[in-house]
Amino acid sequence: MNCTLYILWYNATMANKHAGGRPPKYSDPAIMQAAIDSYFSSNPSKPTIVGFALFLGFCDRQSLNDYVNRNAHEGEDQKEEFACIIKTAISRIEQVHEERILTSNTPAGSIFWLKNRNWSDRQDQVHSGNVTITIVEDGNET
Repeated sequence: MNCTLYILWYNATMANKHAGGRPPKYSDPAIMQAAIDSYFSSNPSKPTIVGFALFLGFCDRQSLNDYVNRNAHEGEDQKEEFACIIKTAISRIEQVHEERILTSNTPAGSIFWLKNRNWSDRQDQVHSGNVTITIVEDGNET
């Protein structure tokens, strides 16, 4: 096979290959949105991010986060739309848990939630003034 024929063969073979990496799980944002709506309708009161990721076909929460991060920075409108759809769904899950914290009779959930958002329950004590130290040796002050 001469060089020109090889190049033509190679280009024809590679034309149908995916540009790189694994192809996306969802080709249409509307299909992904339908799957997300199905998740929330089947699990309205106790949604979790891990359960959400598994329901959409990801193997874990980190894979879902990677999918969002990969698509959010690609620059194409459709890929940004996928990232926005997932982020909105995760916000819906967070909202359910935040509302549950607010209606709870114990403050532990609220304290935990605030600490995870960089609040602190530590109190800093500031001391001011002079300190005088007197050393006593064998009954004699020095």
